[in-house]
Parts: sequence; structure tokens; C-alpha cells
Amino acid sequence: MYDEHHRQEPSHGIDVTVKRRLELSSMKAEEENVIDDLTPRDASWAVRNEPAFHPGLLAMNPISVTVSSMRTKSWKLLRSCREQAVRVALLALFTLLLVGVLINFGSGRLVSRGSGSLEQSIFKVVLDAGSTGTRIHVFKFRRRDGDITLERTADPEMTFFRKVDGGLSAYKENPEEAREGLEWLLKEASIGVPEAVGCQALLLATAGLRLIPPQAAEELLQVSRRVIRESPFTLVRDEDVAVLDGSEEGLYMWRSVDFIYGAHSSALTSKPSAVVDLGGGSVQLAYRTLKGSQVSPSDRNKFTDYLRPTYPIGAAAPSTSSEKRMKDYFLASAASIRPQSMADGPLYVHSWLGYGLEAARQRVLQENTNGSSRIHLIFKVPPHASYHPTIYPNTMTMQRCLATVRAALDLHQDCGATQASECAFNGAWRGPIDPSSYTFRVFSYVFDVARSNGLVPTGAHEVVVTVAEFRDVARVRCAETVGGSLPWACLDAVYVTSLLSDGFGIPDTQPTVVAERLSYDKGGLLYAAWPLGAALERLDFVVALRFLAMIRRPAASRGVHRSSPIGVIKAPGSNKNTPPRGGGGQKAAGGGGGGLALPLQKKFGQHLLKNPGILDKIIEASDIKSTDTVLEIGPGTGNLTMRLLELAKKVVALEIDPRMAAEVKKRAQTSGRMNLKVIEGDALKTAFPVFDVCVANLPYQISSPFTFKLLAHRPVFRCGVIMFQKEFGERLVARVGEENYGRLAINCQLFSKVTRVCNVSKGSFNPPPEVDSMIVKFVLHKDPINVDFPEFDGLLRIAFTRKNKTLHSSFMNKAVIKVLEENYKTYCSLHSQPVQYQGPAFKAHVENTLRGSGLAESRAMKIDIDQYLALLLEFHRNGIHFVNVSDPSTTTNKAATDAFSMEVDSA
Repeated sequence: MYDEHHRQEPSHGIDVTVKRRLELSSMKAEEENVIDDLTPRDASWAVRNEPAFHPGLLAMNPISVTVSSMRTKSWKLLRSCREQAVRVALLALFTLLLVGVLINFGSGRLVSRGSGSLEQSIFKVVLDAGSTGTRIHVFKFRRRDGDITLERTADPEMTFFRKVDGGLSAYKENPEEAREGLEWLLKEASIGVPEAVGCQALLLATAGLRLIPPQAAEELLQVSRRVIRESPFTLVRDEDVAVLDGSEEGLYMWRSVDFIYGAHSSALTSKPSAVVDLGGGSVQLAYRTLKGSQVSPSDRNKFTDYLRPTYPIGAAAPSTSSEKRMKDYFLASAASIRPQSMADGPLYVHSWLGYGLEAARQRVLQENTNGSSRIHLIFKVPPHASYHPTIYPNTMTMQRCLATVRAALDLHQDCGATQASECAFNGAWRGPIDPSSYTFRVFSYVFDVARSNGLVPTGAHEVVVTVAEFRDVARVRCAETVGGSLPWACLDAVYVTSLLSDGFGIPDTQPTVVAERLSYDKGGLLYAAWPLGAALERLDFVVALRFLAMIRRPAASRGVHRSSPIGVIKAPGSNKNTPPRGGGGQKAAGGGGGGLALPLQKKFGQHLLKNPGILDKIIEASDIKSTDTVLEIGPGTGNLTMRLLELAKKVVALEIDPRMAAEVKKRAQTSGRMNLKVIEGDALKTAFPVFDVCVANLPYQISSPFTFKLLAHRPVFRCGVIMFQKEFGERLVARVGEENYGRLAINCQLFSKVTRVCNVSKGSFNPPPEVDSMIVKFVLHKDPINVDFPEFDGLLRIAFTRKNKTLHSSFMNKAVIKVLEENYKTYCSLHSQPVQYQGPAFKAHVENTLRGSGLAESRAMKIDIDQYLALLLEFHRNGIHFVNVSDPSTTTNKAATDAFSMEVDSA
């Protein structure tokens, strides 16, 4: 509202107020374009685990902070306008609050403490995909008045930690097999630290993935991204699942150590830290160059890859121009919160790929093989010696091993530096480091070598040693007789000694800190590893993007539904449900979706179950307990899913149609159901998680292979309630002597009790399928019968070739006898037994075995499971086997991987 003194100042005929609004609108549009470029694909990430803010702050456009820089020009106008004067005052206050909030905001909870200060808990989940295993760390940071501290997420450890053996690279031939370990780690983290659910998760791989072909590595990363998206945590952007280059790994490790030792003093913190991290595939060196360090201009230009500026915590070097603009915008007025001084020079970081301990073993052995003076590092026997039960004299000495290690390190290769003393090994620059001016902190395999050689007291996680002590250990280990220590003890001790002394120039008598874990907060321990640095690096920048994404989602906060590209959601209180153009009014399989209209995909066999009474019967038959994990195949848009979420501890919904997967997830989130995990994929190709109950509404064309996969799943689940085509269901539940009794029924009933729940008429679906359906329940046997399944199924294949004929008639078939005879000869050969039966004699042998069982004149459909098992045992006792009988034209004994493709479905 303007008062009587309101005035305008001319500006080329344009109202100043209008001009200012145009300027602000232009700037706002420019910033929103940047925001659009950076908004994550997963729109759900910003609404999880959000802190509470003052409504006025949430409503404020973030670009308003730029107004303060323009106040001088328009002071007269603003002073004469009471409304704008009040606005400026509020904006000035909000600007200060905004900067503070951006510094104090993250994937956590924001609270006010006493004196008006803001205190916040921030969680980060980091998966370290190393060359020998994958580890998960859950970090909890507390931020108050510009200070960051680390909080406990476990006891006595500072951080929650789990590990699975075997690196991701072990799954390069079949990336999907990496799922199980990753899913287990993420599940453990969500259970161990439930407060962290919804926070940012990242997976960073190290040397293991750097050493495999890029395409194979990317396939593993894609699987990892899908696993994280399906987990209770948030993948903010695809770049959070990546392969770290060695320098980044070294940088993060240095950041971890700098954070711990920079904030908590000890006897060796008077000097800056130089960090050495010896992994399995690579080794890194990182340190901050001192202010007085002299680097010649030519060296600075030549070794730019070794030196990098350091940013405040949470302000990693931007990778794109738009990210740089955003960083400048949000961090311009943020004070540094690094524990140590930033008055020193840039950070030196370098990684030597192929010089981790395990890779170095291979490198040294290769050098030993190709060298002119060979040594024997493992068993210490002369070259080309044959094995005999005698002990050869020890030809190993520490000096001979050291010479080979030094050759493998290639210490004499010139790095091109102005001063030769600044060259490390393998032609790499060591930088302007005076080792005596630093405290070297050495981690990972160096600690393992120290501990295995008695340099670490029992129960200690950190020790101060010298290179001279490692050298003494090497002398002892290399002088031992065969069997006196672990096979690699001599080589490992020599390699660590040479790496620290020759490679990094540490004097023999200089105290060096060797640690496995870092001590923090009155004895709290955390693993000495780079993931802490990676988490610290993501505290601020992602925070700024997250805050902007939340502000730019006003519709969600007001309960307004945006238009959906895949259908129409019925708004609360609305009676309208208009299908999208081309939708045809048809709806998704799986029980609808609260008024969602979607065009159906014929290739997925989608039909809408419209009979709510059938849902009741599925729920009743499933007998779900509050502690159960339910696997639902084909949730559609979620009518059954919503019922399951009310009963089970967790529901994992596997959906092949991405539209349905997105909709069922949205529906659960809208209803506040956080116990749903949606996996997008093919049920036949996707590895099933661990579950207690399975419910499924299947496309009928996959009934046979799905049934096989389900019953073969381990660990054994409790029950499955599955909808099949009625004809297929009749064959599943058939009992001995019934018309539909066959291989399908026998093989399924071998593993489970199979019963009919109910028939479902085709009129219960929209659109109706061509056939009726049946719901079948499988209750798995607690103690499955221990039987060679391919053999058992091979026997059944012969028996049911003509199920109304006698077994004698089926087994005396010429082609069957031929295959069985060749199997018999193979069996005799493998067991060093003479072939007693050939030709007519073998046929008589089969006939006698069959008659000895008492089943020769029985018909296949009249024989029960126990009798078939007894018959198989009788055949095996007589050397008669059945693998590969499905194809009498070949004699190759392959595994019967198609054993459950029992009879062709007439879907």
C-alpha cells in the first residue's frame, strides 16, 4: 500500500518499480534454469526425512537473496514506500537466515537449541566397493553454530559398518549377481540405523573396477544404481554411483584423517599429516603442501594433475559450469569450517594403480620370473625343483628380496622433476615434501602387516612404529624356514619397508602412525577409510540443491496433484476420473490404482482384477504375519499392494512395467506407507530378495519357468499364493490317478504342499482374458527331500512319455535304451568299473531292474511320489542314470536347467 509521499524517478520513460521487477524476474528465470538442470530425476528424494522450517522461509524464493545487492540503487524508492521498506527489512533478515540454513541443512533433522542456535543431524550412507569386498558406512554428523561433529551410529564404533567379501569386479560376467550383497548391506543399514532411512546414499568403487573394461564397470554401476533406488535410501544423482579415480580416493582419505586429527589433538598433531593408504590394488599419498614449499614454475605446469586446491567441507570442486554457478551462489558468504588452517598451499594427491599389496605381489613375482637372479618368495625352493617330501635349504635372504622389490617399484625411472630427489617410484612425482616436516599416517594393509608381525599390541587399533622396525621384521621373516610363517610374510614385510623408505622417503627412525581405526569422541572408534571424506565432501553442495528442490515443489506441500504423463489420479474428494487421450478406459493389472487409467500393454499380459472378493481370498490364504517380508509379483497400480502394506513388515513389489512401478510407489508414498520397496524388472530375470510370502498375478505365458524359479529359491520361504491359468492350476494340484496328474504335479509336490484356493472366472477381470483362472497356494516343506533333481526329472520324462502306458512299455523304447546305455558306460568309466552290460544285455538289465521294483506293469499316472523316489534309488543302485534323457539324439550329460519347463502351457 502506497502513502501520499510515494514518488517515481524517471529512467528513460520506464517506471523504476517495473524495471526492478523485470530485473528480478530475469534473474529468477536464469537461476531456475540452473536449478532445472540440477534437479534429480527421482522426484521423491527431496520429501524424505525433511526438517521443519518456518513457513515464511519455505515460501521465500531463494533468488530474493540477490535483492540485498541492489538496495543502494533504489534506496530512495524503497525508503518512500512503506510496504517495500518492510519487505527489504524482512529480506535482509531472511538473507541471513537463508545463508545459515544452507550451511546447516542436510539429509537430517533441524532443531532449535536454547539460545536460538540451529542444531542439525545429518546422515550419509557410503558404500565402498573395493577390490576385495564391499563395505557400507553410515555416518551421522551434528552441525551447530558452524561446527561439524561426528555422532555415534553404533557402539562401541562411531559408525555403523558392515562388509561382504568379494569385490564388484567379481561379478563382471553377470552384473545382476552383485545385487544380493548390495541389498543385504543396505537392508542391514536401514535396520541398524533406522533414523538414516531416506538419507543420501552413494557407492564409490576403487581399484577393482578401475582394472576391468569400462563397459563391464558401467554395467555393474547401473545395477548398483538400481539397487540403491530400490532401497530405503536416496540416490540423489547418478554421479553418486561411480568409479573413483585414485586421486579422489587419496583426497577423501586425507579429508577423513584431517577431519579427525584436525579437531582432536594428540601427541603427534603438531605436524601436518601426510596420509598413505595401501589398498589391495593401489596405494595413495596425500598431504597439504606447506606455505614455504618451493615448486618451480616448470614443475607446477608439468605436474598440475598432482596438485589441487581444497574447498571447505562440503564444497568439492564443481564439475560443470552450472554446478560452479550454484556453488558460488550458495557458498559465497559461507565461512570455512575446515579444522586445520587453510593458509598452507594446495593439496598433493597421487595414486599408484597396480601397487597395492595384492597387485604388488603379482608385480614382484613377475619381476622375479623375468629377472636374471631369481628368488623364491613363497616356499623358498630352488628353481625348477620337483616336489619331494624333503626340505630344501633356504635360498631366501632379505637383501635378495629387497632388490627384487626395488626393481618392481622401478625406483630409478625419471619423473621429469627439476630435482631428482622429488621422484618417488614408477616415474611419479613425490612433490615438494620434506618427510621430517610431516607426521606420516599409514593405513589399511600396512596395519595388517604390522599386526601379523607383532608390532601392534593385542586390542590396539593404532600404534607408532618406525621403518626400522619393519626392516627388522623383514629380516626375521625372510630368514625363517619353510612353514615358519604365512607364505607372503617375507615379501609383504619387505614391500612395506621399501614402499615407505624408498618410495616415500620416510627416514628409518621417524615415528610413523600406523592405524586400522581412528579414535574419536572419548574412545569412539571408526574405520580409517576414505568414505568419511566422501561423506564430508557432500555436506553442503547437495544440501543447497536439496533445499532448492524442496522450495520449488510447492504443489506437493499444498496437497495439489500435478498432471501425470501416465494417467490420471483421482484427487481427494473428486468424483471425476477421466482417462488420458488414447487410454481407452482400460486399467492396469494388479487391482487398479485408485482411479488411475492406463493403456494396457498386451505384451505384459495385463488384466485388471475388478473383483474385491478375490483380493480378500488372496489375503486370507497368504496368512501374513506382522514380521513377514512379502514379495509381490505384478502389483499393477497397487490395490492388493496397499492391503499387503497394512499387514506385513515390508513388501517388495516386482513390476516389469515402469509406468506401474512408478504409480504403485507414488500411491504408497501418498498414503504414508514407507514399508514398500519397488523393483522394476522381469520376474524371470531379476534375482529375488529374501522373503517369507510370495503373492503373484502372472502373465500366463511365464507360468512354468516362474514356478520353477520360485520353488528353487533359497532360503526356503513359507508359502506362495499365485494366480495361474485354470488349466495350468489343475495340473499343479492334481493327485495321483487323476487325469491331470503328471510331471508338473509331481515336481511341484516334491518341494511343497500344493492346494487350490479358488477358481477365478474370466469375468472377474477387465478386459476379460480368454480363459478362467485359479489361485494356487504352495506351502514349502520345511525339510526338502534330498534328491538329485535332474535325475528325478529325467526318470519322470521317460515315465510320462506315454502316461497311460506301463513303465515297461516306456522304458523298452529303443531310443530310451540307447541313451541309458551310454549314460551307464559313462558312469562305469567315471567310477573305474567294468562295463558288464552292452547291447541286448543292457536292455535286459534295465528290464530286470524295472521288474525288481515291482512297478514294471504300473502306469505312470498311478504311481505316487514315494514310489518314484524308490524307483530312482533302485535304478541308481544298478548304475542306470537319467540326465539328458530329454534329448535321446545326444549323449552329452548336461544339467537339466530346463527341468521345470514341464509341459507346454496353452496360455
